[in-house]
Amino acid sequence: MTPSTMKKLVMVGSLASTALTLYVLFGDHNWFGDRQALRFDVAELARAEDGQAVFRRFPELPLRCAVERSALGAQACWSEIASYNDIPARSVTFYFDGQQRLTGWKLVTRAEHHQALRAHFEQRYGALAQTEQAGVLSAAVAGGTLAMPAQAPGDDTEALWLLKPAAAAR
Repeated sequence: MTPSTMKKLVMVGSLASTALTLYVLFGDHNWFGDRQALRFDVAELARAEDGQAVFRRFPELPLRCAVERSALGAQACWSEIASYNDIPARSVTFYFDGQQRLTGWKLVTRAEHHQALRAHFEQRYGALAQTEQAGVLSAAVAGGTLAMPAQAPGDDTEALWLLKPAAAAR
């Protein structure tokens, strides 16, 4: 083997190794097939009265739960997902108060899918209105408020549905 052929093989191997490393580190992949496609209407959340109702409605999701006291609730249950209504997504989180009543929902998608997610919500619930907080859009949905940033803020973007406090006290 000539030195120039050897040099070409090393270069090709190095490029292939770099490409594989970048894919492993940054690729949007599902190695073990455990991420599920999530299909549902946010308006359904108003009917999910407690944590057990959420587990019954989404038995395919491997939800993990932890006590996580925050403005969104006292407990959070989350799962990585493959998509939300055919829009590629990363994760979904359900929030509950101390009595296990649903208080909120969060969806995380990659920033490149922000416009598709916004279009999906606007098709379903009408135009999202600018809120008093700059850069945040919202719509009233099923006794709560659906909110998302007007522009994707970084690598990921989120949509939140928060049950109104009066409804949470039911």
